[in-house]
Amino acid sequence: MARCSKCNETLSYGLVFKSFAFNYRNIECSNCGTVQEPAMRNRYLVALVIVLGLISGAIIADYLVDSAYISSPKWLISMAINLILSFALLFFIIPCMKFEKVDSTK
Repeated sequence: MARCSKCNETLSYGLVFKSFAFNYRNIECSNCGTVQEPAMRNRYLVALVIVLGLISGAIIADYLVDSAYISSPKWLISMAINLILSFALLFFIIPCMKFEKVDSTK
């Protein structure tokens, strides 16, 4: 889980998720008040999850439509599966997100 770079306090899951959900906003440590900014690797992790969701969603949708389980348009099924898989995978990468202390001289 993400930790404060100053006091090593664990940053809450909800706080990290809010940072991601609101365009990678800076967060403040609840223990020492240090402002933390998301590391650049977080963006790569999220991009990887979205790509994995797209690929696996397309494969699953193709299987479902070809097996005649569902008769809706393939693109609609694929989009729904992509959204569900990508959102579900995000919960697994949130503990891997890193934050760095904001440099006040920037």
